[in-house]
Amino acid sequence: LVDEWTGKGKLRFSQIAILSPFEKSNSCLSEQTRIGRATVCTNPNEWRANKGILLTTIRRFKGLEADAIVVTDVPDPSQNPYFTKSDFYVACSRAKHILVVYSSVELSEVLRA
Repeated sequence: LVDEWTGKGKLRFSQIAILSPFEKSNSCLSEQTRIGRATVCTNPNEWRANKGILLTTIRRFKGLEADAIVVTDVPDPSQNPYFTKSDFYVACSRAKHILVVYSSVELSEVLRA
């Protein structure tokens, strides 16, 4: 998706963010340094300078927006008391135009919690 968005979609890296409830070291992308042609960065200043796609926590991104948001590592709320419906709402509401959610649980389980 990233290559598609930055190719035909003409988005800059600084318009795409990946949000997780977890720090990079605990996320499904912990070993990733690149996604497609893009560098994965955790520094918002590097992201703003268009040096890569930002991977950050949902709570750190609160109050910010990006044209395209990928939400990943969405846990089952009954298994993770630190992830709430409010966190899920914050993550999803950061997208201006494109939202993609990757989860190992049914989203109805997230919304029901």
